[in-house]
Amino acid sequence: MNDRKRATVTQQSDLLARQGKYAEAIISLVFELEGVSFVEIENLLSPYVDIEGVMAMCYPGQDNIILWHNINQRFLNIVKEAMNAKDALGNYKIALKPTQPLVYYVDGKVPDFPIAKSIRQYKQEHWLPMTFSPLKKAKEDMVLWRSRGYNTNE
Repeated sequence: MNDRKRATVTQQSDLLARQGKYAEAIISLVFELEGVSFVEIENLLSPYVDIEGVMAMCYPGQDNIILWHNINQRFLNIVKEAMNAKDALGNYKIALKPTQPLVYYVDGKVPDFPIAKSIRQYKQEHWLPMTFSPLKKAKEDMVLWRSRGYNTNE
């Protein structure tokens, strides 16, 4: 996507965020850019919403697989609302999909955890790099969200 189109998309998403339509802003960004990182969502929302906190979003059923961290409950609720949004046919609009860590290096923010190589029970916290993409129809194996309190002293 060229820089001009990216700027237009950002303006559209920013307008929605400015109006307090945070979940819609995320969905708009995801549909236009695809492969949207948590960093890009933070950058979109941070002028309007406090994001920082002590919570982490984890892979369902795997407390030690971190999708994103250092966030608060409000941010988690906004992401949940965006991920639970459905189209007129009842299909989810967006989903999380695995990505390469390079996406986060390019976006300028990388969690300080070892990278999860597979979905399994780790003894220590690992990071699973994910991006948001449009989803044309719901899939049973899509990654849903789950949050928990996060304490760096654990």
